Amino acid sequence: MALHRAIEDGAAQPMILVLANGGVASGYIDNPETGVMGESVILADLIPHVETRYRVSTSADGRGLSGFSMGGGGAVRMVVRNPRMFGSVVSVGGVLVGFREIMERNFVVDEELARRYDPYPNSIDAAPRLRAVSLMLLVGSEDSWIAENRRFAAHLQHQNLTIEYRELRGIEHDLGDYLTVAGNDLFRFHSANLSAGP
Repeated sequence: MALHRAIEDGAAQPMILVLANGGVASGYIDNPETGVMGESVILADLIPHVETRYRVSTSADGRGLSGFSMGGGGAVRMVVRNPRMFGSVVSVGGVLVGFREIMERNFVVDEELARRYDPYPNSIDAAPRLRAVSLMLLVGSEDSWIAENRRFAAHLQHQNLTIEYRELRGIEHDLGDYLTVAGNDLFRFHSANLSAGP
């Protein structure tokens, strides 16, 4: 596994990697209309479960969140909505869209619900608190979501937020290719921006 090698090679500090699935097209939002609670299952159930079962940091500067595609957009949305819970976030080929696209892509009928998860106004509101969070957006030069990533990166920079934004040459929307080219960079980013555990 890439993380294990990164830790063994000294490229990343020891950490626990937990993989979560937010459900088909959930967008990692809580949607009462479909019954899929993609955000709460991670924030209210999974994180407390991990923190009570394993010897890990329980502070924001000891927690990072990453995701690919829908998960990248979900990771960003969760951190923007809950900036005091996390010290770093990495979106890989993230689906970084506003409320209209959230409605279309995630089967949301309620416009107010979709607006609550729109990362654009949420990041404006949370900007002072987001300054304590390390932000990284990775996107391939051939990824179909590159325009959305460029737009969101510019939006964050307009809020005077420091982000690491990288376009990876020749990479399409393929997690395997991302991990081959930049997997260790993702782990290094979290390692450099999070405190060591207990």
